[in-house]
Amino acid sequence: MAWATCGPCQMIKPTFHQWANELQDVVFLEVNEANNDDVIHSIGIRGFPTFHLYINAQKVDELVGADVNSLRRKIDTWRASAGYNPFASEGVALGSGDPRDARLRKFNQDASAALRNVAAPVAAPPTLTDEDEQKEDDELVKALLLSQQELKDAQADQAATSSETSHLEIPPVNAAFLEQSLLATTEQMSLEAAISWIAEHQEDADIDAPIQFIDLAKQRKELTTEEKQAKVAELKRRIDEKKAQRAAQAKKDDVAREIARRNMGKDMASAREEYDAIQTRLVREKQAREKAEAKRERERLLKQIELDKAERRARKLAAATSLDAPERVSTTDVAAPSPGKPAATPEMQMQTSIDRLSQYRVGNDGLTALKTLLVYVTNVLDKPTELDKYGKINSANPAFKKRVGSFIGGLSFLRAIGFEKDLDGDLFVLHEPNEPRLRDAKLRLQKAIDAFPQ
Repeated sequence: MAWATCGPCQMIKPTFHQWANELQDVVFLEVNEANNDDVIHSIGIRGFPTFHLYINAQKVDELVGADVNSLRRKIDTWRASAGYNPFASEGVALGSGDPRDARLRKFNQDASAALRNVAAPVAAPPTLTDEDEQKEDDELVKALLLSQQELKDAQADQAATSSETSHLEIPPVNAAFLEQSLLATTEQMSLEAAISWIAEHQEDADIDAPIQFIDLAKQRKELTTEEKQAKVAELKRRIDEKKAQRAAQAKKDDVAREIARRNMGKDMASAREEYDAIQTRLVREKQAREKAEAKRERERLLKQIELDKAERRARKLAAATSLDAPERVSTTDVAAPSPGKPAATPEMQMQTSIDRLSQYRVGNDGLTALKTLLVYVTNVLDKPTELDKYGKINSANPAFKKRVGSFIGGLSFLRAIGFEKDLDGDLFVLHEPNEPRLRDAKLRLQKAIDAFPQ
């Protein structure tokens, strides 16, 4: 039982003690958590109280908790399955409180009649020292040998008187030889070993035969001078063979290491060359990409400059024409409409703006502008009720300038689909969306995006 100071442990503890007194064939053991923490952890206790049940030093069951009925059922079940228990009965008295008298009575029953009628048990003797115990063991061995000899003598007398036809006589026991055999065979280990040896060999035929000690030094054969020289020569020959074998193996190992070193050097050199070639190729490819990008950017800037120049020239020409033309004063109330160039329609303005934006091919700037305008148109068509959000475009936004506002045709396209610039700011506002025009603009933008060269 593994217990602590908790309530369930204290509750079941009296019952546990009562069973320990009642069930004499069951061994009950308590393990206190406060004093045996290492044992608690080693056997894997998860809670208190915990009960482990063992049979023949093997754990067979476990119970966690203070359930009295479950614990008693487990004890009874495993107690019944354990089989015969030599500790279930009251036992047999072995003698008085004196261990020396008990051992002497055990092995001297036939020789000493005085020890048969044992007196009542006496109090335990005081604790003996090591010297007293050794002296007691020596005396016990002698008593054992003497009792064994007397027992054999009694058996021999009984056999001689009971058998009239037999004339064989049992030779007397030689106590000296018996003691010598006993000490030599048991190697003077312990008193129990000596007792066991006597019980096992008391009927041996050679119990009284003296021990034959063999001197191994005398069995060693002396070598002659020639045999010694031959043995020395044989040993030298073996040593030389071992040296030659080691030298040959060392040469082979040196050759193998040299070959491995050279191969490793070749492999490292080839790997270094391959690495350098890859790095060189990567650097050249990077330089070629940077050069191509710089060339495209230069071409884009030149085209942008040419377009800006053309637009400025057109503006200057239009301004000069309007300034040079004299103001005509009509002599009639209603001036007749002068036949001139018709104004461009929104569809023509949309197409012109798309064509101009499609000319920006360097870096795909024109494609980016067309896609951005397509997003504006799609948002207005799909969400006409959210004009406050999608019907206003900030022309001062850096992203708008980079994608649409900085290219010719971007702002004119917004004006063509109905966006008007706010006079007080930079906002382009769509007040009244024209759905047919917006759908036409969406189709035109999609067509231009599909036709844009990639």
